[in-house]
Formats: sequence, C-alpha cells, structure tokens
Amino acid sequence: VLRSTRLMTASLGKLSSSQFINGDVTVERYIPSDAIIPGHHAKSWQHLAVPVNGQTLKQSWQEGASTPNANPFPGYGTQITGAILNATTPGIGFDVHTPVGGASVKSYNSANNTWTFISNTTNTPSYNQKGYMAFVRGDRSVISFSGANSQAKSTVLRSKGRLFTPSGTLPLKTTIAPNKLESIGNPYASAIEFTQIVYDGPPSILNKFWIWDPTLNTSTNFGGWQLLSPTATGDFTPVPGGTVNYPAGVVSSRIQSGQAFFMMGGTSGGTVEFTEVAKVSGSANTVRQPLPLVNRQSLAINMFNANQQLSDGVMVVWDRNFTNEIDAEDAIKLMNPTENLGIHTFEKHLTLESRSAFQNRDSIQLSIKGLKNQTYSFRIAPKNFSSSHSFELYLVDRFTGMHHSLSYTSENEFVFAVSSSQVLSANEFRFYIIAIKKKAKKPVYTSDPETKGNGLITKNALDDKLESTISISPNPVRKGKLMFTVKNSEAGNHEIVVKDLMGNRLYSSHFESVDNSFQHSVQLTETLPTGVYILVIQNKNKIQKATFVVE
Repeated sequence: VLRSTRLMTASLGKLSSSQFINGDVTVERYIPSDAIIPGHHAKSWQHLAVPVNGQTLKQSWQEGASTPNANPFPGYGTQITGAILNATTPGIGFDVHTPVGGASVKSYNSANNTWTFISNTTNTPSYNQKGYMAFVRGDRSVISFSGANSQAKSTVLRSKGRLFTPSGTLPLKTTIAPNKLESIGNPYASAIEFTQIVYDGPPSILNKFWIWDPTLNTSTNFGGWQLLSPTATGDFTPVPGGTVNYPAGVVSSRIQSGQAFFMMGGTSGGTVEFTEVAKVSGSANTVRQPLPLVNRQSLAINMFNANQQLSDGVMVVWDRNFTNEIDAEDAIKLMNPTENLGIHTFEKHLTLESRSAFQNRDSIQLSIKGLKNQTYSFRIAPKNFSSSHSFELYLVDRFTGMHHSLSYTSENEFVFAVSSSQVLSANEFRFYIIAIKKKAKKPVYTSDPETKGNGLITKNALDDKLESTISISPNPVRKGKLMFTVKNSEAGNHEIVVKDLMGNRLYSSHFESVDNSFQHSVQLTETLPTGVYILVIQNKNKIQKATFVVE
C-alpha cells in the first residue's frame, strides 16, 4: 500500500529496465476537502488520475459499497452520483440519481471539447488514460447537499491493481490532435516533472500545460484552472497563480501522483510518452535543466470577488520576438464552472497572450463571464516596465464611460459592481485596456476592434485629458462616507457632484481648496442604493471624474 495522508504521499521511485512489482498495489490519494485546516478547501471538482489498473469505480472510489450511500470504511472513498435512469440499482451502481446535474465523474472528449458523464460505476474502470474530473464532497459519510451529513470532510481515494513498470506494462502513449486539447492522467504513483515528459515540441505540441486548482476560489468554491507556461519568465510560472497550491510567481512544473492535466496540440499534433526519467521525489529539487530566465514586460490582470478571493486571472506579455497572431506562445482559456476572466482576440478566449512591441492604440479586450451580483475588483500588476515608458495604459469601462490610468511601477486596483438590475454591468466586453503614445494629440477612441454587436454604445472612451486624477478610498463606499484625493487640480472653488449612471444628480456641494492637490470627504445619504456612481469634481477650468461603488 502506497499511503497518502495530510502530511505526505508515498511514491514509487525510478525503476531500472529490469525492475518490476510482482502483484497488486493499492495507491492512495488524500483529498483535503474539509475547508477547516489552513490550505484545505471545500467540496470541489478534482482532476484525478489513477496509476493502477485492476478495479472498477465501484470497487475503488465507492469502497465496494453494497448499497447506495453505504460507508463501509469511514475516511475513505466518496459518493458518486449519476444521471442515468435507475442510477442507484445494483447493476448501474450510483449512490444518488441526479437527472439535472449529470454524473459527478466525467471524462474529457477531445474530439468535440466536451466532458462525457460516466454511465455506471460497476463496469467503469478506475484507471483511465485521460484521468477523470470528479466532484469530491468528502468521504462516503457526506451524502447530503445541505443540513445533516452535508459537511465536507477530507477523504482518501484509493484503487488497487498493477502499476506501470519498465519490464511489465508500460504507460500508454497519448496522441494529441492538431489544435486540440487533451486530458492526460499521470500514469505513475509518483510526482513527475513536466519538462521530462517525452513529447513532440512546438509547433507539434505546445510547451505548456493546464492544472485544475481546487483552491482557486470561484463564487461556488469549486476550483478553477491554472496555466503553467514559460512564456512570461522563461520558466513555468502559474497564471493566475495566487493560491496555496500555486503561489504567484513561484515556478511550478510538477504533476503530482493522482493528478491529471491538459496539454494542447499545435499545428500538426503529436504524441506524449512517459518514462521513468520523469519521476521525481516529493522532497527533491526539480531535475530538469534550468531554462534561461527572461525579463519580459507583462501585465498580470487578476479578478477578486467581494470576499477578496481570487476568482480568475490572465496575463499579457510583450517581446519583440513575439507576434500579435495566435501561436504557440499564447494559451487558450479553459473555462471555470462559474466566474471567468479572459482575453478576447481573433474570436478566441485566451489566458495568456503574447504580443510584439507596443503600438499606439493597441487594445486588450477583456472578457468577463459568469459573474454574480456583487462587487469585484481588478488588480493589475505591471512587471519590468519603467516610468519613462513611451506609452500610457488605460483601463476603459464601457458601462460607466470612465477610463483609468494604470501605473507602470505598482499594482493598480479597480473596483466595480455587477447588478442584475443593470444588465450591461455584466456585459462580456465591458472592459478593455488601451495603450496611448505619450504626447499624442487628441487620441480619441470611438470604436473598438473585435467587439461589434455587444450591445454597448461607446462614446469617446478616451477624452482630451485622458487622466483621472481622483482616487477614492475606501472603494466600495460604506455608510455613505465618500473620501477622495484630488491631484493636479487648481486652487479655488470646486463643485462636487455625485450622479447615477443615468446622469441624475444625487448630491452636490462646494469646496474651497488652497492647493492644487487636496483630500476631502462628504457624507452621502446612507440609503443610497447599491450600485455604481460617478463622482464629478469641477472648477472653472477643469472637470474630473471617477467611479465608485456603494455596497
């Protein structure tokens, strides 16, 4: 038995060409699905692989339970639900019939880019070359969605059978079709190093992979996808990163025992093969040859929900050796179950976009999908820029008509709200980023590429001044207290106006400043409805605007 616990997971090291295991091995995979211990998570989807061949899902993940919901070995296994008629009968083997939600275990179909639900657990083998996507609620005592017996618990999934060995049965090769994604299960009871997998490199197969991260907090806490790619830094850094499993900026090119992952074919496709060389010890340093590090300019754009949990993120990278076309240096977007942030270009959605040198009025069209009725924020982090950069970047919000200058030297935060009463607040193409050449004359942008038919009317998204020099903090505004800082204004009398998005005046007052820059606060009515509002500061020569959110 190769055990797996909260502290560590046993593994089988590298075998020589003459070594093998005579007999069956039980391989365990601990799933930290209790959301109590730091670093653990709630009920979530898991992209899993089983490295032994010999049992069915009924015998393994359901612990051979003779009746639905039975829990013969507490702390092991999980409930498996199915949408098939008579799903809980002995011949089919599911624990619960879920006609609407489908099965809780599914396999990837690369031909049409869909997931296929399993049809039974009694005859479906636990080993699957592609791995499985499984929703793990906890051990088999967790049988309800809410109320009694619904609290998630950590569990161990285990399966018994023959391991893949050099002188026994070798792992199967995986064929990836041109321009297609493919799900691949780690065939070893060991962590493996991605760069030691044998595969046809670019342009046949892209040099990157996608991993499911159950600690990436979408609104339902079910997890999301992390992209591991060397495009940004020359080494495998995660996008969006920012979680316990995949910290931002920390190189990660290992695939764990019991973990499946995605790779993608390039222009011709190719094969992926596993050998003993790919195995690494759980505590050893990475065995790959180090890749040359690079200092490319990049923007990491991460989206956080109202609880300040990372929901999703994307990255844009610039290098003169890149092109603006979609190629092997870009990475498509794998969609999360709920909230998604992507980059929309050439009718595709990307997680990572590689671009050539800056050009005036280059735009990055962001795509938001699946957002809930709540407040969100973008955190936009530049890297390897200098304050003397010849372009200025602006985040444009089509919904409010506002634009926001982005700093090159520190992280930028922008708060926005989505409301069911304001349909366009959740429009997919609400936000884009645009580069403007410094000292360009009147750079007015009146139309936007690749976003026609999105139902929004764009009116001079960038005006003559371009700069919003009002900062509001805290934002969202609570209890009607609106505090703001104004820079690069003029001394004298200022009119302060608060409007809704329809242009209706909700508040106005006057303030006398003695300096060009000042801080001020006003007390709005505490009954101001939840939503997005516009603050206008006007003196005799200048009008400045900024948006804020009321929760």
